[in-house]
Amino acid sequence: MSALVLQYIRDTYDNLFEDQIHTLAEALLMSTAEPVLEVSGIPASPRKQGAGSANVYRAITAPGYLTVNNGTPKISFGDDDLRTGVYNFSFEINNRTENPLTYVLDSTVLTDQVLLDYEQFGYCFMSETSRELDASVTFTVKDGVIPTEYDYNVDGATDLHDVQALLDAVNGLSEIKDGYDFNGDGKTDTADAQAFYELILEGFTAMKLVEVPAGGSVRVYATVTLTDDDKAYMDKYYENGIYVDGFVRCYAQDDGSVDLSLPFMGFYGDWSDARVFDEGWYTDPNVECNRYFNIFFTQVAGQDFILGWSPYADEPYDEFHNVLSPNGDGTLDSIVPLSLRSVTTAATKPTTTSPSTARRTSAPRTSTATVCPLLFP
Repeated sequence: MSALVLQYIRDTYDNLFEDQIHTLAEALLMSTAEPVLEVSGIPASPRKQGAGSANVYRAITAPGYLTVNNGTPKISFGDDDLRTGVYNFSFEINNRTENPLTYVLDSTVLTDQVLLDYEQFGYCFMSETSRELDASVTFTVKDGVIPTEYDYNVDGATDLHDVQALLDAVNGLSEIKDGYDFNGDGKTDTADAQAFYELILEGFTAMKLVEVPAGGSVRVYATVTLTDDDKAYMDKYYENGIYVDGFVRCYAQDDGSVDLSLPFMGFYGDWSDARVFDEGWYTDPNVECNRYFNIFFTQVAGQDFILGWSPYADEPYDEFHNVLSPNGDGTLDSIVPLSLRSVTTAATKPTTTSPSTARRTSAPRTSTATVCPLLFP
């Protein structure tokens, strides 16, 4: 897929350096990808699907594409330590044609859904599906506020006052503007004013329009603001914080154009607050844990093996088998914990019941090795 887009760019543009070709190919594939929906109709998290389902044809025929600081079209706004629920970012809409392009901006803000089937028993689980938040997303450009869709009287809102303004124009009181032929019959008249009226009554939500000049680009500034209910939900069920992610959508308004999308992701809370290890350990016969109990892996003959289990007999865990022999022979050289999440650094400290427990020993045909009995947890 990438090879096809790279070849298309090399055949189309003879003035780009190789790094520019790769940057453009990545931008075209990612920004024209279509976000995949879950069964509920809500987009799956960008953490699961990335930018969405890529399509070579869409990538090479799209007249416009997105970038972030002229690079990869994706947003990461880090963690929100103070839980403000406000996230700011910007992106560029680029036009590679000789005609202006118009896009309608929209967005979907997501977090992880909580499975409440067992809440009465004191358990709540992440359902591994998306929950759409009620967050607001505002868009602006450098020179001011982005025009609102169907804002006939240009007051920043689309409402019944715009219907009246259109009706006044149809009745000859002002010039009729383009783009209000709602029934598609090639003219704008009272029937369109009636259709506009019905659209407003149905609860139409106006979106923002961006026009990108021919061969140019427009930088759009976005602000995601969580509602109090959004934050209350996450504070209640995710005491250590949770992801906030989603997509900005740019819906093409020109014939032959392609819709664009931009994945974004952040973290509501402090990423370092959550535990690295779950509560249960594999040494406990009545382990209670989220999904994976805590395990320490070691190696036996170069293969992963659980520390404290016998590689030679079907025996239960025995703490006296918690030994290390770090002599580089591929057996019991080190331990690796199975954790709930990644960490930058980790420090371990072997402990013993008494100094005499640790001892040195030698094995036939090998150099002397240190064997350290370990107590876990």
